[in-house]
Amino acid sequence: MVGFGTTNTIKKIEKISKKGLTNAFQCAIINTSKTGSSLKNRKELIIMANQKLTKAQKYAMLKELAEVKANPTLVEFIDHELELLAKKNSAEKKPTAQQTENEGIKSAIYEGMESGKKYTITDLIKTIPDCADLTNQRVSNLVRQLVSEGKVVRTEEKRKAYFSKA
Repeated sequence: MVGFGTTNTIKKIEKISKKGLTNAFQCAIINTSKTGSSLKNRKELIIMANQKLTKAQKYAMLKELAEVKANPTLVEFIDHELELLAKKNSAEKKPTAQQTENEGIKSAIYEGMESGKKYTITDLIKTIPDCADLTNQRVSNLVRQLVSEGKVVRTEEKRKAYFSKA
């Protein structure tokens, strides 16, 4: 581990860490070294530069810089970007039309299966009317989802997969 005792050491680390940084962080490190910001802030920037940061973490770090705090326009911009990121991440996702359709087909498959009887994918396509126009791969994927939900059990006999109600 490299020590942070001298300014020369920090400059060397800055040169190494600049390679993988975005322009905003390069500017932040250059600004802190030019304006003589505290050594602690420079260390934090260099340490964080070696880790994969999220966009929100980058904006929060930029907001803490004295140069940014002095400019109300930049502070307002960063706050707005942080709000947008929080809104984007917390938004409840509605299922797509395809997902909604798949849920209906999965319930039809489950309801169409008899307890105690084993089905292959082709048997399901032939016996369940909702699956008549679907491909083998799509029905297989839907049945696999039912298996992962624990509603259907998969058994293999002579390298052939059979599915039955759990």
